[in-house]
Amino acid sequence: MTKDPNKNREALDRLADSFVDDVLRLPDDEILAEVKEDYGDPDELTKIMRALFERTISEEGKVRLAAVKKAIADVHKRSGHIIHIDRAAARQRYEGMIANDQDLSAKLTLAARDGEKQSERDIESAIEDLAELGVFDDGNDKK
Repeated sequence: MTKDPNKNREALDRLADSFVDDVLRLPDDEILAEVKEDYGDPDELTKIMRALFERTISEEGKVRLAAVKKAIADVHKRSGHIIHIDRAAARQRYEGMIANDQDLSAKLTLAARDGEKQSERDIESAIEDLAELGVFDDGNDKK
């Protein structure tokens, strides 16, 4: 072997390619004869290998599932506490806030739809935002 590591790697790659080519040129009956000689019944070996592959796939799936569950739990931890509010009560308080403050009502209407009335989605989004800001934290609307 030479002292250049790249040439060593290239020589090993050529050798591996040669072995692969030799195996690919073998007729199926010769491969089966070698399997029988080295490992016994090829059908039994096939069952064992299939079970091994299926178990590995299942275990990998369980590992991935656990990783996803952990990631979700981490997101929940980072995002702070989850706010539970009574939607109907929050909606009443929101509408009361709008009714008692015409400037707020005008600003929300202008911000929502270029001067048009707020949609249901806009109202729900505003209620969620206000809940996150602690407007409903007086204990009256929590479940």
